[in-house]
Amino acid sequence: MAFYNTIKNIQIEHSSMCNAACPQCLREWWGGDYSRIKQTFIPTEFYESRIPQHVYDELEHINFCGTVGDCCTAPNFIDACRVIKRKNPKIQISVATNGGMRNPEWWAELATVLTPHDYVIFGIDGLEDTNHIYRKNVKWHKAWENMLAYKATGAEAHWDFLQFHHNVHQVD
Repeated sequence: MAFYNTIKNIQIEHSSMCNAACPQCLREWWGGDYSRIKQTFIPTEFYESRIPQHVYDELEHINFCGTVGDCCTAPNFIDACRVIKRKNPKIQISVATNGGMRNPEWWAELATVLTPHDYVIFGIDGLEDTNHIYRKNVKWHKAWENMLAYKATGAEAHWDFLQFHHNVHQVD
């Protein structure tokens, strides 16, 4: 059996772009100088023609989780998900995001592309008065509205709440 036939789960860094400036992120190591990180995203054609169908047939899960970027900043993210679902609708897609980009309509559209066994993890670290302390540049109201719009469709959403000294009192 070839190696690529045994792959069941993959993690993809779809975008190197991000709307946030989280202090512990690699993007912030150079004091806001992003010239060392090319601002780009994976083209839809990659999912369409560069991944062989037999790989899609074996995959069970794709996790879109960035190290330096947020997949939802890419202008083609919904289209990439459409291609994956067309190639194999049984693949579970999970998405990790700060939720602070786009608008509620975009999030509702994403929910129509994903299936009931897919999910989005919203990284919102506190309430209105604390989320911005770590998730710098993320507007809490925008992230909250986007998460509610996604969830209002009946789609599966998870709230990932990183605990810090400044927000631990808000966990409940």
